[in-house]
Amino acid sequence: MGVRGTSDGARWELSYRFIDDQVDRATHRAVLMRQWTPSFKAGIEINPLVDEVGLVANWRVVSETARRPALILGTSSDRIGTDSGQAYYATMSKSLDQELGLPIAPWVGVSWSGAEDRLLYPFGASISLTDRLSASVQNDGVHTHGSMSYALASRWTLTLLAVRLEDIGISIGTRF
Repeated sequence: MGVRGTSDGARWELSYRFIDDQVDRATHRAVLMRQWTPSFKAGIEINPLVDEVGLVANWRVVSETARRPALILGTSSDRIGTDSGQAYYATMSKSLDQELGLPIAPWVGVSWSGAEDRLLYPFGASISLTDRLSASVQNDGVHTHGSMSYALASRWTLTLLAVRLEDIGISIGTRF
């Protein structure tokens, strides 16, 4: 039996992000990830202006249930605005749709910042506005950011970013 990817059968994800007015490392970023198992995906992250290639991975250790939040472990380059470093994190998330009838999914985590050599405590929430439109607000342990995502088609997503709630960015991603 083969490994299944997302519900639409996609195993690969490719995304590109551009943020104006950031350090070189954050201005351009490309990520290519593969869904290796239903709960684990990993790949590479490229930050071309600083010739950096790094590991990015997410492992859903515990799946969300009606009573229990999900637990995800992962790694990626450190937070937006750092000029170097890898981050390692644990995140708990829980959709409140069944419990409260609200399309909100808050999350909280702990992250080791290689750039700052210390623990950070990120948190945030995602809100489904329609079946194609969602918004999120997050604090990376230092700064607050916002985003609005729109599913262009079954496998494409366009996201507008507000880094530190002021610098504008855009990300486009696809699954295949």
